This record gives sequence, structure tokens and C-alpha cells, in this order.
Amino acid sequence: MRAAKLAEFAGVELAAPGAEGPHLPMMWVRWKPAKVFEVDGAAVKETAETLQFQAHASIAPKEKVIAGTRYFELLDEPRKGKLVRAADVTRVDAATDLPYMVGPDDGWIEVSVLRQSLVLYRGKTPIFATLVSTGADGVDDVETTRSTPRGHFRLQSKHATWRMAGDEHAPWKEGDKPDPRYRIDDVPWVQYFHGGYALHAAFWHDSFGMPKSHGCINLSPRDALWLFGKTEPKLPEGWHGVYGGRAGIALGTTLVVKAY
Repeated sequence: MRAAKLAEFAGVELAAPGAEGPHLPMMWVRWKPAKVFEVDGAAVKETAETLQFQAHASIAPKEKVIAGTRYFELLDEPRKGKLVRAADVTRVDAATDLPYMVGPDDGWIEVSVLRQSLVLYRGKTPIFATLVSTGADGVDDVETTRSTPRGHFRLQSKHATWRMAGDEHAPWKEGDKPDPRYRIDDVPWVQYFHGGYALHAAFWHDSFGMPKSHGCINLSPRDALWLFGKTEPKLPEGWHGVYGGRAGIALGTTLVVKAY
């Protein structure tokens, strides 16, 4: 046992189209601090600034290629007009098409395993973006006990807290055993979307942006609480959990999990 320190990281609410504020496309720092550059005539020179792990910034839609190196142009003050190397960060673009059975005013969620990103939309309008931690096996193998299932889902049930353990996940292969070391009681803000796989808060790490989980989609506690209040079905006041599509309860919000 150890004391859990509340994760500092939180995502960003995006500005409405045409309004000032953060927009997609956006870049996130997911590995080591990213150096900031500036244009110096026909060349690019390094500045003394760096963007730290989990930092984000809106970027120009079109990348710049200078001396054979790809850069993203930052749009947010005080670094407006400066550059970061594309290879040092992850770019997140807005979706251009609506998923199956999602209307122009419906809310839905898109998660990219490669980018470790989550974006909440209203129709084609992105309204929130953040980093997550999906299955520790990343995009290399979709048939392992530590990978996140890809596909088109609906949120099936939502719970204020829930016990999460290795035995909740059905084995991928005959003879597979659950991980006995994995059990956490009272995981907050849990939203199941496929069998034992869920979106949920992870208070035991602050590595959002890196694959980390046993297959679920980990969010920072702040992000998980915010997202929990935006998705369907809504949790009625005084209830601990709710199942979508039952007894007049709304169907769950659509979730699209893609490899890339």
C-alpha cells in the first residue's frame, strides 16, 4: 500500500468555432520535454524554451518543412509563431466524419491508441481534448491481456465507484489467467463500454499520454469526473450507478476507439 497523490494533469475545454481560445489541431508533449524553435531568416534556431511533458498548444493546420525537418507552428501566446519539431510531439486533429448512428447534435468520444488522446465531440465540433493511458501493449497486438479493444461502442453503464480487478476481463486466449496482482477498490467515475473495459479515473499514476493500463482507458481524476458529467446516460441524483437503454434510461454515448 502507498498514499496516492492526486494527479495534477487535466485536459482542456476547446473554444467554439470562430472564438478565441484553444482549438484543434493541437499538439501534446508525450515523451521528453520538447524544444521550442524560432525562424531566423531562412533557417531555424533553437530557443531557451522547452515544453514539458503533457504540455499542449494549438497549432497551425499546415506544417512547415524547413531544411528537410517537419515543424508545427504554435498559435498560442506567448509562443505564437514559434515552432516545435513534429517528431518531438503528438498531433491531434479534429475528426472529419461522424461515426455510424451519430447525429449532427449528438455527443460522442474518439480515442486514439497511437496518440493516447481522447476528444469529446458534439457532432463534428470538438469540445474537449485530453491525454489518456490505454493498454500497456499499445497498438502492436490487439489480442493480449493488456491491450485496449478497438471499435465502435456505446457506454453500457456508469458507476460513481467500482471495484476493478484482473478477473473482470475475459481471457483473450484459452488457458489465460487473470493477473492476481491487479485489484483496486473504489475506482472513481467508471464508464464501461465493452465487457470489463471502461473509461475511468486513475488516481495511482500521472503518466497520461503513455500506455499504462491493463486494457481500460485511464483518465486523470479531474478529466474522468468532467467527462462523467457530459456523457449519457446521466446518473440520476442520489444514484450510484446506471445502465443505458434500460427502463427508459437513455442509450450510452458512442465511443470510437481507433488504433491511429
